[in-house]
Amino acid sequence: MSQHDAVALLLAGVALAACGLMVLGITRRRLPGGVGLAAMSASLAVWAASNAVQTASGERWVKRLTIDVTFTAICALMLSIWLGMTALAGRPRMTVRRWLALASPVPVTLLLTWTGWGGLMFQELIIPDGQGPIDNTPGPWFAVHALWAYTLIIAGLGLFARTALRAPRRYRRQAVLMIVIVALPLAANAASITRLRDFGGYDPTPVALLVTVAGLFWGVWRMRLIDAQLGLLPVARDLVVEAMADGVVVVDGRGCVLDLNPAAARLLGADADATVGRPVGDLLEGWDAALPAHVWEYAAMVGGAERVIEASADPIDRAEARSPCVVMLRDVTERRRAEETLAESARRHRHQSRHDPLTGLANRTLLFETLREELAAGPDGARGPALLILDLDGFKDLNDTFGHRAGDEVLRELGARLTRAAGSGATVARLAGDEFAVLLPGDDHQAALAVALRLREVLRVAFPVEGTEVRLGGSIGVAHAPAHGREADDLVHAADVAMYHAKRNATGVAVYASSTDVRRPDRLILRQELRAAIGAGELEVHYQPQSTHDGRLVGAEALVRWRHPERGLLMPHDFLQLAEESDLICELTDAVLAIALGDAARWDAPGLGIRIAVNISARDLRDPRLRERITRALSASGVAASGLTLEVTENGLATALDAAQHLVALREDGVRVSLDDFGTGFAPLATLREMPVDELKIDRSFVRGIDDIDRDAALVGGLIRLGHDLGLTVVAEGVETRRGADHLETLDCDVLQGYLVGRPRPAGDPLTPPASLLRA
Repeated sequence: MSQHDAVALLLAGVALAACGLMVLGITRRRLPGGVGLAAMSASLAVWAASNAVQTASGERWVKRLTIDVTFTAICALMLSIWLGMTALAGRPRMTVRRWLALASPVPVTLLLTWTGWGGLMFQELIIPDGQGPIDNTPGPWFAVHALWAYTLIIAGLGLFARTALRAPRRYRRQAVLMIVIVALPLAANAASITRLRDFGGYDPTPVALLVTVAGLFWGVWRMRLIDAQLGLLPVARDLVVEAMADGVVVVDGRGCVLDLNPAAARLLGADADATVGRPVGDLLEGWDAALPAHVWEYAAMVGGAERVIEASADPIDRAEARSPCVVMLRDVTERRRAEETLAESARRHRHQSRHDPLTGLANRTLLFETLREELAAGPDGARGPALLILDLDGFKDLNDTFGHRAGDEVLRELGARLTRAAGSGATVARLAGDEFAVLLPGDDHQAALAVALRLREVLRVAFPVEGTEVRLGGSIGVAHAPAHGREADDLVHAADVAMYHAKRNATGVAVYASSTDVRRPDRLILRQELRAAIGAGELEVHYQPQSTHDGRLVGAEALVRWRHPERGLLMPHDFLQLAEESDLICELTDAVLAIALGDAARWDAPGLGIRIAVNISARDLRDPRLRERITRALSASGVAASGLTLEVTENGLATALDAAQHLVALREDGVRVSLDDFGTGFAPLATLREMPVDELKIDRSFVRGIDDIDRDAALVGGLIRLGHDLGLTVVAEGVETRRGADHLETLDCDVLQGYLVGRPRPAGDPLTPPASLLRA
């Protein structure tokens, strides 16, 4: 490549870059200087393109034409520079008459350049044979044109420099850099036409101008040079500030009011003219001159009503000790009231979620929270709290005889009696129905037995019901920590076992003894082993694929396994029920989530369009931290929320009061929700439309008989139509035969899952489309 070709290529690149800047300027034309910068970019693009053609072409007439085009672009560029510089300097727009006067030399320049008349513009044009730039001997009008162009550039640069140098000190360096960038093409052009520097006969001005235009764009949109926050426009009297609903007070370095907008005058209840010059401390309660930047609130009477005003002081120049500052005032009365209402609503919700609505006593959630705190507070090996569980005898007969309203009155009265008998410091809770619990802190186990006897005496006192007296019996179980359990679940279990022992033997009160717990030798040991297994990484997750009728994989259900060091691989039915009886199920869910999402990330399941389905228990749905747990697991794995499906049961949704709220929030995050084992729960069908779900999974017990039992086929078809009418995806579980799959296809079922599609397999086995469903 020759030198001329290289220079032509460079100039072509300048032209393309200028076109890009022109587009950017057009899109930002509403900002100060935007129109001028767009016009500058367009003129520069024509100039650079013309010079590129002049350098690369070997035709004399083409080279001569480029001189005409170049000077046309130069004239347009000079006017564009003046337009851009004056706009950036904040100068008012010029009238048409002034523009005509300013541009008066342009028609003469263009006429003399295009016609070459009298040699007034160029005495001689030196056009080389072949490639290369044109040289010239300037004529008298060339000097006039140059003087006009330099005057425009220097005047515009002066206006811009005057504005830029008024910026606060922290922006001064950038302002000086902007001035140098603007002056760069002027210096390059002057050096070229005066022959002070030889550039090989090429004109360096277009390249220098590209740097200038790009720098101006950077200054306007990156530095935001023309902006009120830099102090280049009057803050308090700016039209935008005048129209603001928030108050603006400008304070000088002496701490006196310099100016304020109408909103500030209203909030301060002061006359603007009389306020200027007064110490700001006389107007703003809580003003502290020692703090250069601070935010505070104070109460003020506005329009005869007390309002809460938020004030925010921010110095214009943080580097100066006594800098002027701007104080923003905002009426936050309604916001504070809304926050107080929200806080009160949250407090009530928290109270309601932890207290029984009938008796006002603590519920199971609060009991477990308090019990865990008591257990965690005691040192290892020390005696911990005692737990009493009480179950009424004969309460069902009372309800059947007198009605539930009478039963509710008895429960409320009983709750008050138990609270008085348990004494201060005790936590009395209603667990469910006619079952109560009392948590006694401290390590005096004899005192706990004494409280249990008092509670029994409370039950012996008759309850007045509709003009008659009713006596109830009850059984109380007592358990102590740590002898009977170091975990909340274990202690509740022990107290429950003792209560049933007291009921069976009609002793009224019983203290837990391991000999009476027929379940403890294996179940409690297995529970402890499961707790350790979660931390030791003994859990495995197998995946059962889900596909469409044509064999396309769309998801996989995560199924947990426990590789027990002694018993081998345990299936879910061997340990899930044990975990669901306690909060251990939440730890198990978190472990399965972490494993499944980690596998999904390695498979790049979201990228393949495969969703991982994880089962969520009723206890998980009652956990107020469910959304936080799911979000944390997704974040740790890097899997998108859309790649996760949570499977819940009808019964879980029906028994967890806050389940819908949690699931709505998770769906807003992008997580899908599937209603598992649909058709086997006890939730009424009428509530299905209110359940926050995206998918129905028809239970395998209906799907297996679809080939041979007409009623099952009709039922499955009805469930599929119901799901589709509600806008839900329908999944059929237990698909084991090709005939059943074809039948489901005729019923318009969306997704299939079962042994025909694929058996559960470890994460190491790749998920592949089911060959049994692939079409030939």
